[in-house]
Amino acid sequence: MLVFNLCLGLITPPVGLTLSLAAKMADAPLHKTFVESLPFLFVGVLTLLIITYIPETVTWLPSLME
Repeated sequence: MLVFNLCLGLITPPVGLTLSLAAKMADAPLHKTFVESLPFLFVGVLTLLIITYIPETVTWLPSLME
């Protein structure tokens, strides 16, 4: 959960290091790059909510290794 949350933090302003890098590589303005990444951000937040409130979705495979 921590790692996934940190990944979301890398694509959201004000820090948005990965978002800034993508905008620089695409030679596009930062605000346009952020608007284009919003659908991915919404899916990421939804996934984070599922990981947080239904932990069985991510712990079932390791529990099979017992």
